[in-house]
Amino acid sequence: MLMSQEDPIQQPFFKKTYAIVLALLGWASLILQFYLLLKNKTSDISLWSRFFNFFSYFTILTNILVALSLTLTVLGLKNRIGRFFRNDSVQSALTVYILIVGVVYYLLLRNIWKPQGLQFLADVTLHYAVPVLYLVYWLIFIPKGKLRLRYAISWMAYPALYFIYSLIRGAVTHWYPYPFIDAQTSGYNTVFLNAAVLLVAFIAAVLIFIGVDRLLAGKAVKR
Repeated sequence: MLMSQEDPIQQPFFKKTYAIVLALLGWASLILQFYLLLKNKTSDISLWSRFFNFFSYFTILTNILVALSLTLTVLGLKNRIGRFFRNDSVQSALTVYILIVGVVYYLLLRNIWKPQGLQFLADVTLHYAVPVLYLVYWLIFIPKGKLRLRYAISWMAYPALYFIYSLIRGAVTHWYPYPFIDAQTSGYNTVFLNAAVLLVAFIAAVLIFIGVDRLLAGKAVKR
């Protein structure tokens, strides 16, 4: 039986309220992490290097994109950028990216350091809270059934460009944001092998995500 009424929780007021809260959480966490990174005087890296390094983490860039998308959704801007970030497929792609942030951090990075205090708060929020809460946002508020299998390839553009940028910048500055792409320490053969494994994981995640989207789309038309 087709649904005759919109689910109350999917109505604009609830979507906007959720988006506002999550956007504020995302921006606050990013500002906190930015402050902590610049404040870290124990590092032998210069202030300007730390400034640019901040914007070279996949975690940071993806959280910025998520917070920006939520902000533009709330503002309802009708220009090209506003329409782009409100697009359902773009928000779905961001959901995959931010979930990958959390999964990769949990599996590969969480044991290589022990953040304390405010750094722990920023760490948990950027790697766990925002990914989970944005997934909830996608599950509740983004229309289902519009994703296509070809997205498994097109959505790889962002991580692929990030990988290329990281290698080029790392070759120039001798600094890499993550150990599994550190060509200076591990060599390019290992780095490209790691990249291939992550690429397969990305594609698998997108395919699973599209499958969930189609499953939910089938259930959405029934009461």
